[in-house]
Amino acid sequence: MIAAITILVLVVPQNVKKRVSETFVDKRVSWEQESLFGYNFDQSTSARISDWKNGLRDWLENHFLFGYGVTGYSFMDAQYVKVAVETGIIGLIAFVLLITAIFKHVWLSYKNVQSPFFKGLSLGYIAGLVGLLFHSLGTNAFIIVRIMEPFWFLTGMVIMLPELENKADEDDSAAQYKELPFLGSRF
Repeated sequence: MIAAITILVLVVPQNVKKRVSETFVDKRVSWEQESLFGYNFDQSTSARISDWKNGLRDWLENHFLFGYGVTGYSFMDAQYVKVAVETGIIGLIAFVLLITAIFKHVWLSYKNVQSPFFKGLSLGYIAGLVGLLFHSLGTNAFIIVRIMEPFWFLTGMVIMLPELENKADEDDSAAQYKELPFLGSRF
């Protein structure tokens, strides 16, 4: 990971470096600016951090157990904070358990399939889920329809891969001895 990050820093285009560095600004400006570890953030990031702080404070002080309800609090652009504030600690635990169960079942699929394609699909799904979880730090990825429709479809498919592979193996072995009516013999 460290080697990949080092290489990435060396080969990343200049415009990407500029965009990343714009996230951290050194001067004070007219809007309320957030800072962390001595780094000041741009307006967009500062607004998000401010919303997160306010939401988490209100949640912890007023609605810790059940939250404010879905859409019961102002908009927040971070999945985990949104889940905590809207559904409380109970919803947050349920969300973590759901993601844990998905990881468990997909890992079992990966371990139980033999096909290189199915193994690659399972491993790719795991990598995508990890990426989606990191993406959710700064956005509401789990409520965006164009992300979640294919996500849940693929989740179901990857979890069912061992059964699909077993069914295909059974069908192949049954087809070996199937009588073909137009030939009148065994295939």
